[in-house]
Parts: sequence; structure tokens; C-alpha cells
Amino acid sequence: MSTASRDDMSESEIAMRKFLKQLGVTAHQVLESALEEAVADGKIEADGQVPVVATVTTIDKAATVTAVITTAATSTSVAAAATATGTSTARKLWW
Repeated sequence: MSTASRDDMSESEIAMRKFLKQLGVTAHQVLESALEEAVADGKIEADGQVPVVATVTTIDKAATVTAVITTAATSTSVAAAATATGTSTARKLWW
């Protein structure tokens, strides 16, 4: 993002972007770790599918996103990708 674009954003927009970035990075790390452990423990196959649900809540609103993660074995770890079966039942969240 260019500096000019960032300067045009309100503090609220910047805070929301920071939260969403942290959420995305954290969720990715948790999913990757959980899938690697599940494959290593034999709970799922290296090419298995796992349903996942993420919910973000605030005051009196909630957004839920569901998907099916398909694992694929790679040389160093298990990679995950959301399949087209993912759905969003999200409501718009405005702060």
C-alpha cells in the first residue's frame, strides 16, 4: 500500500486493516500447524479434506465463514488450500 493511500485512511480503517491482517496470518499459522499435526498423528490422510469454521464477533454482529480445506503432501510440510465448497454466511461488520 502506498503512503498516500495510507494517509487517506481513517484511524478506524487502519485499525481494521491491522486486525484483519493479524487474523489472516494467525489463522493460516493455526490451520497449517493443526493440519501437519493431524497428518503426522494419522488422524487425516495427507490428501484428506477437513471442514473448518471461522467466526468473528463484535458487540451484536457475527460473521462466519466455512470451508473445506484439502491437504496436499509436499516435500517439507502439508500445504492447505480452501476448495470451492467454502461458503460465507457473513453479515457486514461495520465499526
